[in-house]
Amino acid sequence: MTDGTTLYVPARAESMEDLETSLGFVSLLNSGRGKVGLMLVIRGGKRGLRGEAKERQYAHIAALAERHGALPMIVMVSNLPLADLDFYHAPEQSVEHVRSAIDFAAGLPGRSVCRCETHPRESRNHARS
Repeated sequence: MTDGTTLYVPARAESMEDLETSLGFVSLLNSGRGKVGLMLVIRGGKRGLRGEAKERQYAHIAALAERHGALPMIVMVSNLPLADLDFYHAPEQSVEHVRSAIDFAAGLPGRSVCRCETHPRESRNHARS
């Protein structure tokens, strides 16, 4: 890892145990030559970004930050269920989902980024026909 590089370890903030396990990998990878952070995998689509699920994740992340300091974080926008992130068939709903993820990332301690990956539902052969 070179200077200026940030390596992200996948983590689920739904579980404090999972966050602690991921933090163990962060500690192993932190060589002082680059930054290491967490890639938060939000499960359950929009449900994972609202209400009790959101508050539970925030509480776990706040507890982690209190003990270990704020880490760089990326929030991965869940593409499951597929209907929550379907820009072709439901663009308004998809934009709402991405905005919810951005709001979620903005509420995290320290610096965070939101990332959205979309995958085509059709195979290459289907797309050619």
